[in-house]
Amino acid sequence: MKKILSVCCAILLLIGLFTACKKEEKEEQNAGEYVFTVGDVSIAIDADAAPILESLGAWKDYAESPSCAFEGMDKVYTYAGFEIETYCIDNVDYIAGVRILDDSVKTKEGITIGSTKEALKEAYGEPAEESETSVSYQSGNTKLQFLLRDGAVCDIQYLKVN
Repeated sequence: MKKILSVCCAILLLIGLFTACKKEEKEEQNAGEYVFTVGDVSIAIDADAAPILESLGAWKDYAESPSCAFEGMDKVYTYAGFEIETYCIDNVDYIAGVRILDDSVKTKEGITIGSTKEALKEAYGEPAEESETSVSYQSGNTKLQFLLRDGAVCDIQYLKVN
């Protein structure tokens, strides 16, 4: 009887360790993704848009159009300094992208419109893709793209990777 009890305890311990490792692995994958933060609101690609939009409050402008990639409507909500684009699946809107519009907001790493290409590399390291007019980083389901003009950032976008 003691042997059976010992074996059962060992099996439960292994199951618990396996579950904890899988949870930690998933948290590590999510932790590496680029997330735009404004105030105390974090905006991650593929997140449910409803609680984020509610937390941000009234938008300045709104536009929608039929989606060519998903069902329903693609929507764009414009706030002071940034805009959020959503897509719809099963009548739920999800974050498809965030675009920084001016230097009134910045990335979590401190990059804003007007930052230099050198500042990008200091903040993010070596990019996944680089050209004279753009620098891109990718983590998980998110591509963080910086467009450049005359060596300075002129556009910042968090984009869904399909």
